[in-house]
Amino acid sequence: MRAALAFGTPLREGIELIRQQGLGALVVLGYDRHDGKLFEGGHATDEPVTDEAIRRAALNDGATVLSPSLDRIARERTFLRPQAIVPAGAGGTRHLTAARCAAQTGRPVVAVSEERQAVTLYRGTERYLLLTALGLRAVIDDVMNALRAIHVQDAIVGDQARQGRLDEARGLLREVDGHLVELGAAGRIITSECATIASTLGLAWAPSDVAPFPIHTEKATTKIP
Repeated sequence: MRAALAFGTPLREGIELIRQQGLGALVVLGYDRHDGKLFEGGHATDEPVTDEAIRRAALNDGATVLSPSLDRIARERTFLRPQAIVPAGAGGTRHLTAARCAAQTGRPVVAVSEERQAVTLYRGTERYLLLTALGLRAVIDDVMNALRAIHVQDAIVGDQARQGRLDEARGLLREVDGHLVELGAAGRIITSECATIASTLGLAWAPSDVAPFPIHTEKATTKIP
């Protein structure tokens, strides 16, 4: 899922256009026939997912529903009618609807806040804030600075201290790997630097394309029967 929402993909670029233009949106990432009771109104379509198509769909009321492969828009102007569970931490009506839909179906739902220009991915009872490219780069910079410090100090620390530092480096590499997947092609130079640092430290590491989001878990006040 993180690769599907990486910067540079039509889906993520469309979501970023919605954010930049101060629009609100709900985007359901995949569906099947069992989800039919969730949908009300709207119309079926079969349009390729492009950044402009995602942005244009957000100009209408209701949610945009993507195909299971996430490369086609399957429905537009569709209202979501999930069961009235109330996940903790959900925000306004749009985010509450997204959280309920994700909790009921397990399908990822992206909510874009018109007021705060915040983008949140809901999946099951979990949520993840999708940062802007600038915000994500700042997070990556913080992780890389910590990793570079371990690399520089590696030759001067004792064996016992070194083991602890290597464990810390492994954790940092796992963390930055996920961020680089989300950053997309723009992260290639940093990925190469990570590989060099890992090799110098004697750590086994290879970039991934399936890194999970660091998720915040939310509890529902009422369970889905």
